Amino acid sequence: MSDFVPFEFKLGKAPAVRPALAMLHEYFEGATLPAAPAQCEWAMKVQYPMALNNQFGDCVVAGHVHLSQATAQENDGSYVYPGDAAAKVEYFNLTGGADTGLVESTFLSTAKSAPILGSQVDVFCPFDFTNVEHTKSAIYLFGGVFLGVSLPQSAENQFPGKWTVVPGSPIIGGHCIVAIGYDEEGVFIVTWGTVIKATWEWFEKYVDEAYAVLYTEQVEKNRGPLATFNIDQLRADIEAL
Repeated sequence: MSDFVPFEFKLGKAPAVRPALAMLHEYFEGATLPAAPAQCEWAMKVQYPMALNNQFGDCVVAGHVHLSQATAQENDGSYVYPGDAAAKVEYFNLTGGADTGLVESTFLSTAKSAPILGSQVDVFCPFDFTNVEHTKSAIYLFGGVFLGVSLPQSAENQFPGKWTVVPGSPIIGGHCIVAIGYDEEGVFIVTWGTVIKATWEWFEKYVDEAYAVLYTEQVEKNRGPLATFNIDQLRADIEAL
């Protein structure tokens, strides 16, 4: 933490738009998510880039890069970040040229249609982030999850330390983060190119959308929750959106 260099924080997650999909557990046998262990830490030592989220509100694009890196590392994959210049071009192509941020579910749908920054989504699905066990299972099974939060000012003040609830801290905007692990105390997340921890109390208070994402590389390597996961039905439901 001592070598942290302050920067200008940027957010960029547009208000949540929940896709017309069933919740994640409904795509598993018996409509039940497989149980997760008490602790899980995926891809904690990966070097995650800022991906220009200190200059633009491209946190959704950065989250896609971070989750692609994490899942590739976990599954002996080969994802390589194509660089800031490519991220900038992709972000402004998606926004139509303005620094407006992005809707997470719309972005994931677009990333299913074609690769974005060298990584393509096979399927994505919302899960019940108000249920801690569902959250743990999603992180454990998929190698990480895509989250949207209503970020309080305290999060910027505490970064890069632990995110805890500060009563009365005002909400400053929407932000996309990626969760790559958890333990009894909280969730390990990637944001602004850094792995930090947020307490479960913080998670439960500020998360406003959450998606399990399975990338094509994971499916090709037969990694993830494929044994009991009705991926074909989810694919069909996404196509019908």
